[in-house]
Formats: sequence, structure tokens, C-alpha cells
Amino acid sequence: MLKLIIADDEMDARDNMIACINWEQHGLEIAGTAGDGLTAYSLIMERSPDIVLIDIKMPGLSGLEVIQKVRKQTRHSPAFVIVSGYDDFHYAQQAIDLGVSSYLLKPFSPNDLLRAMRRASRQTSTAGDISDRPLAHLLLDAFHHTPNTGCLFYPDKQEREIIACLSTGDISQLYRLLDQFLETVRTSNDSLSQVFDCFLIFYAGICRVLAQRGCSLSEDHFSQAALGGACDAYETIQRSMRSLCTEASRLLSGGGSSNYIIRRTLACIETDYAKKLSLNILAEQIYVSPVYLSNLFKKTMGQTITEYIQAVRIDRARELLHNSSLAIGDVAEQVGYTDIKYFAQVFKKATGVTPNAFRNQLQKP
Repeated sequence: MLKLIIADDEMDARDNMIACINWEQHGLEIAGTAGDGLTAYSLIMERSPDIVLIDIKMPGLSGLEVIQKVRKQTRHSPAFVIVSGYDDFHYAQQAIDLGVSSYLLKPFSPNDLLRAMRRASRQTSTAGDISDRPLAHLLLDAFHHTPNTGCLFYPDKQEREIIACLSTGDISQLYRLLDQFLETVRTSNDSLSQVFDCFLIFYAGICRVLAQRGCSLSEDHFSQAALGGACDAYETIQRSMRSLCTEASRLLSGGGSSNYIIRRTLACIETDYAKKLSLNILAEQIYVSPVYLSNLFKKTMGQTITEYIQAVRIDRARELLHNSSLAIGDVAEQVGYTDIKYFAQVFKKATGVTPNAFRNQLQKP
């Protein structure tokens, strides 16, 4: 999916923009929100979104100043959509000069917002990567002659299944999921234009996962040779998706990828042990299947993920009991247990004593 950041100093406006659309079904994941220009700039530089929806007037830095600053700092700048309550030609002219994708005047409808998002998706760095390739020429020519009506539907859950399958190296299963994904895209959208936008979103998701794991696609999956004489636009997309996913699977199913998955899992547990955490949650965060992560973790670490999370929590609880005067219930809560009785049971099983007894032992001269 494409990453989206929403920046507006009016909280109600931000909340309304988030609530009025099922973003994931349109291929967009909200990667963060900001209420001022400085925070917006920091989020953009930290999270590398594909699209930024930004108010023109905000504290700290204006939306236009944020855009100027980002453009100077990075080669792969996101596509920007300006929202404004000011019908001012001067602002609009500045936005055009900065290459802004759209200028939305408040109030606007959800459909206006979605149309702006689709326009922006074609100005992302992902779209630029393939804009001069044979694939793009074939598809752009086709979808310029098809009606661009209705709202885009993007099968985000199927995308996650495909990304999870990449690490397993199971090519037949991967192709089956890809064909199901494309069939859903074809039957749930009205035009080839929308299908092409779904392809751009999917390609961005694959590239992001590879980048997170220190990999990149090395082959040209959009050349005439890679397309292999495909006879229509849908077949062209299918062949391109298979080509890029075959290489992505080769990269992600190797030993280097396995090491990355374990490192990423351990880092997530270290950061989020106090939160609700499970195998399924971790697998979704790392874009692998729960079964694959479970087997890989047990093989590498010699224990299950649940056992490892419990060990981390108990270790942190021991530190808190030793170095703080927090009540037992507060210690339990800070390490991820909402039930103090259950925490005491787990603690005793791991250490041989109750939390109170452990603390009392430490206080003896």
C-alpha cells in the first residue's frame, strides 16, 4: 500500500479526513498525523510517505514551507496534496510552482479527496520508476481511453497475504495469491485506469518491504523482454507482477532475509513488550505469515515467541521490583500484564518466588 501522512492544525479536520474514508480499501495506509508544520516535516523525513495531505496554514511552518523544505532535503519527495480554507490565487500559484498534485478547497467531499489521492498516486516516486518503461506506455495508452469513474477498490488484505508468502519461497502459492489479487482488482474496479493504479500501489508495497530488509529489485520487470509478448493490458500486469514477485521472493526467502526477520522480531518485542503482543501481531508488523515466523523463531532461538515475550517481561519486572517502589499491580501493568494474579503466577513459575517475596529478599541485609 501507499503511505499517507495527514497534516492539519485543526484536530476535527484531521479526524474527519481519517474517518470519512476506508483508506486501506483504497490502497492507502495512514503513516502518521501532524498538527503543525515542524511535526509534519519531521514525520515526512522519518517515515518517507508516498503522499502527504497538508493544510496550507499551520503553526511553525506553513504547508508550502514544509513542501519547500522537503524538496530541498530529499531526492524522492512524496506527492503533496494541499488542503486549504483560503480561496487565494497567490497560494494556488505557489502550490503550482512547487509541483503540488492537487489543491483542495475546504469543505470538500470524500470523493473529491479520493480523486486527489488517485492523481497523487501517479506522481509518487513509484510511478516515476516505471513511467518510461514499455509497460507504462502500453497501459497509459489503454487507460487514457477508458472511463475514470467510480472509487478505487484495493484488496489490502490480499496484498498482505502475498507479502507474507514472499519469505516462504513457495512460488506456486505466490502465483496463486497473485492471480486471486488481480482477479479481485479486475472485478471490483470499473476501469483499466483503476487497475493500473492498483498495480502502482502494489509495486510500492513490494519495494518498501524490500527496502526495509536491505534489498532492492535488480531486474527490469517492465521491459519488453520481461513482458514476453503479452497481448493485452491485464496479461501485461499479471506478467509484471509475477516477474517482480519472483525476484522479491528469491531475495526475501534467503538466509539474509531470515536473519533480518529474527532481528526485526526481537526489536519489536524489545520495544512493545508492555503492549498487547502476539505471534499474529508480530507477523503482521513484519509482513510474514504467522506459521513461517513461528517456525523460524523456534528454529533460530530455541523457544517459542510466547516464551520469549514472557521471559522479556519477567526480566523487566525483576528490574522494576529491584529499582523502584512501584506497587506490584503497577509493575505488572508496566510489563504487559493486566491481571495481577496471573502476573504473580507467571512470575513465580519463572523465578520460583512471588513478586512480593522477590522484593523482600532484595531488602534483606
